[in-house]
Amino acid sequence: MRLRDIEIIIVCVFLLLTIAEFIQVAVQFRLFGPNLLHYRIWQYLVVIVILLNNPKAFTTKSMRIMYLYMAIYFLLAAVGHYVSERYEIVGTSTLSVLPISLGVVILMKEHYFRPEKLQDLRLVIRFAWLAYILACITSLVVIFLYPASVRGTEAGFFREEARSYRGFGLGGYGFFSSLPFLIPILFYQFKHSLQENWRKSVYLAALIGLFLFTVYKGVIVAPFLLAVFALIFSQLGRRRFKANIIVFIILVIVYVLLPNQIIGGAFLSVADVVPNRDMSNKFRDIGTSYISGLDIVEAEEGSTNTVEHRASRIMINIEQFWKNPLIGAGTAGNPHLYWLNLLAQFGLIGAFPLFWLIWVQFGYLRRFSDDFKFYYILSFVSYVALLFIKASGGYHFYLAIFFIVPGSYYLNNSFYPNSPVETDGYTHESPKSARNIA
Repeated sequence: MRLRDIEIIIVCVFLLLTIAEFIQVAVQFRLFGPNLLHYRIWQYLVVIVILLNNPKAFTTKSMRIMYLYMAIYFLLAAVGHYVSERYEIVGTSTLSVLPISLGVVILMKEHYFRPEKLQDLRLVIRFAWLAYILACITSLVVIFLYPASVRGTEAGFFREEARSYRGFGLGGYGFFSSLPFLIPILFYQFKHSLQENWRKSVYLAALIGLFLFTVYKGVIVAPFLLAVFALIFSQLGRRRFKANIIVFIILVIVYVLLPNQIIGGAFLSVADVVPNRDMSNKFRDIGTSYISGLDIVEAEEGSTNTVEHRASRIMINIEQFWKNPLIGAGTAGNPHLYWLNLLAQFGLIGAFPLFWLIWVQFGYLRRFSDDFKFYYILSFVSYVALLFIKASGGYHFYLAIFFIVPGSYYLNNSFYPNSPVETDGYTHESPKSARNIA
């Protein structure tokens, strides 16, 4: 067997175990203790096979930023300042504080997003989509068979019992919350399939419905609302990008000018028809907060109103950040507001490499066709927006936004050396030279 074939197998197994995470819970194949199907084992195998096949992937601009990012965290963790939530639990090694999962995803992107790896890229991207589809189906099956597996159902929700449902096929927070990032890309594929193959368009429309329904049944309000907005803006499409910006500005102006009673009343109406108690209560709290108003400074952390309770976390993070803005407090403020907690916990020095790395990854859009750029931006904005009000979802977030979303462009387009764009040490096609080859 060739080394390339071994690499593809390892990467695909890694993607399957990471995205459809229930497999490592349901199947325990242990050798001297550790489960050999745990995704952490396979992430290091991915690093090894990429090192053997393509050492240059470790020297790109994105990876150099990644090294800076890890060096800062390692040094400040080694002196006992940076202590992540997971590090407090493990308590044995400074390696536990390092953003290894993000590093592995960026390394995969640097390795596969090259002209000579186009065939392999398409294979692993398709496999990643299949893993997401599998996880959607198994999650829905578990939710229908075991209503207590999610919060707010008539059956009682017990956190300890809920963990057992993961082995049956139920996705976790990261899985459900990453689905909105993928919906714009599905819509892009759907729109183009209408001109080519009606059977494919029906299949993609079904996938959009599957992803949206799965987010809804996951009973996490913010990702569901984000998925709805992502779908609405995807349907607006892109005849001209400026026109869509104008539509967005008009919608924002209308939203600002509408009386709070109308907006709040709309959420209260939704709360009355949503069958899940937990989701209904959250919609009701949102509506009540719109009508009565909300003072972030005076918000109480112990409030029974979920909006007020979450708003209180803003001041917790801001106050912690101002105590030590350069290197942060070292311990988590409130991780449910990811961007603010990043500054509160790690300060400007710890947050800068991540912001720089994300900016570099977003800059990848210049390699895309004008049409795909619109949907890529929708996905990226969804990612940034969700992390203002929720915690990070780990591998699902990183794989979705930094690997699957940009990689899906090459399911229909190719690299062309006759119109080169030199970036990150590799030569890529100019967006103007891309053509549909599906």
